Amino acid sequence: MSCIINGLKDEARTSTGVSSTVYGWLDEIGIPKGRGRKSKLRNGRIQQLTETLAMFDRMGCRPTSKESIARLSDLRERLDDACGRYGNQNAFVSYLGFLSRLIDKAV
Repeated sequence: MSCIINGLKDEARTSTGVSSTVYGWLDEIGIPKGRGRKSKLRNGRIQQLTETLAMFDRMGCRPTSKESIARLSDLRERLDDACGRYGNQNAFVSYLGFLSRLIDKAV
């Protein structure tokens, strides 16, 4: 978990772009185009997690069991809770909020 958190910082930008498949998936699930989405996807860690969610969905591996859905919902709630505790003046919180929205749309 700490390796993921350590990658959620503005300095962790990647030079690798996101695939058109992922951009199409983000459009389909309602994550709006704009500076916010673009800046989040410049972060290597966010990019990896987004690509993973998109590929699971594209391969038909969406969570269907009650246990999987419950765990993802719990993760989303924990991310939202962390955002509330840290406040909104922190880049880290912005990344957590983006992940929360992705999970919410993906489940």
